[in-house]
Amino acid sequence: MISHGHAGPCRSKLCHKFALYRVSVRGFYSSIHSQPWLNLSVAVRKVESSGRDGYNDWMQKVDVVIVGAGPAGLATALHLVQRDSDWAARIIVLEKEAHPRQKLCGGGITPFGLGQLHQLGLTLAVPHERVRSVKISYLDLEVDFTAEPAVAVVHRPEFDAWLAQEARARGIRIRENCKVTGIERKEDGMLVLSTCGDYLAAVVVGADGSTGKTRRWMDLHRDSHSASVLEVFSAPQKATVEKGERAQIVFRFDPALDDVQGYFWRFPARKAGRPVYNFGVYDARLYRKERVNLRSVLDMELDTDPFTNGVGPVEGSPIHLFSPGNILAAERLLLVGDAAGVDPLFGEGISLALAYGKVAADQLAVAFARGRFHFRDYRRRIFFSPMGRYLSLRWLIAVVGYQIAHSRLKVRSLWWIVRLLVKREPRSYT
Repeated sequence: MISHGHAGPCRSKLCHKFALYRVSVRGFYSSIHSQPWLNLSVAVRKVESSGRDGYNDWMQKVDVVIVGAGPAGLATALHLVQRDSDWAARIIVLEKEAHPRQKLCGGGITPFGLGQLHQLGLTLAVPHERVRSVKISYLDLEVDFTAEPAVAVVHRPEFDAWLAQEARARGIRIRENCKVTGIERKEDGMLVLSTCGDYLAAVVVGADGSTGKTRRWMDLHRDSHSASVLEVFSAPQKATVEKGERAQIVFRFDPALDDVQGYFWRFPARKAGRPVYNFGVYDARLYRKERVNLRSVLDMELDTDPFTNGVGPVEGSPIHLFSPGNILAAERLLLVGDAAGVDPLFGEGISLALAYGKVAADQLAVAFARGRFHFRDYRRRIFFSPMGRYLSLRWLIAVVGYQIAHSRLKVRSLWWIVRLLVKREPRSYT
């Protein structure tokens, strides 16, 4: 029976939904009259939800959605805001976890990476180990690299949390615990679906790392290649701290004799302010051979390393490698950092991620100024940037070096090239 007088209790689902819709419409128009500054293109009410409690769902319209709040994504945002502070209101960064979050990483930041921070007006302000010496060895062949610092070693969760704090201080919005569940290309932009609401963006920046899904959703993962990494932490022996013997990083390429296309590393580091060692094995796997048991290689190296003092749990992760054939952009989409590809020679990520951010920010600024978002020029700008030249050289050395690394005779005959390249490494970030 339909009541024509005062409305009684609303018991049917249809009636309840109509009541909510009516309240929603009234509230929407009321907000317009009370807030005449409201830009109707910024927020669009979603009455029908896609499987969630839709009555509180909003689809925001923003210029740039950055997927991932790691060094690459945050550097992109920071460089944009450095250009013009108005960019802070035009960007949103979506991070699936909350800082500080766990991240497998050796934590080394080279002078090149410190220079990227310097360009942003940032000075490294987290506990870190300033390492003055790097030793690269293959059996009895050795080469040393010294600088002040040669590398700054951070604990990655602490570094990322600090960088996010610096971004927030400059007005950049970061939504944590916000998992992106899909990206759809629309006529007027990119629809980004997430657990904290949906966004219609003019451009999406994929900064979601080696295992991120942005590349796959946009079908940019063809012919991509991944390396394998295992790492473990260990407390240092007291004597090594007292003698000051911690201030050296070691890259030992002996595992190449066991068909590992990479090396064993030892990094002095700090974790929650305490001195630790970070040990690990990197395998680029550029040439498809039988998969090497990296755990047994790591255990063997740890047994012979004089600085091991009991180890914690072993962790592993794939690393997406840079290659000249990688797809780096598509219409309304840019990839940065590990999502675009890291150094295939050493697996270096942080320093290059920061540099990717600058190139991406430059491209975004140009695209919005022209109103064209095809990003056909992004690849060329990557390759001709200092970072691109750095990456291309590392890729070439990795392709040649890891093919012959199992041959002692060939490595000995070409070791002079290693010495030459080490001498060309920057000694300073200024």
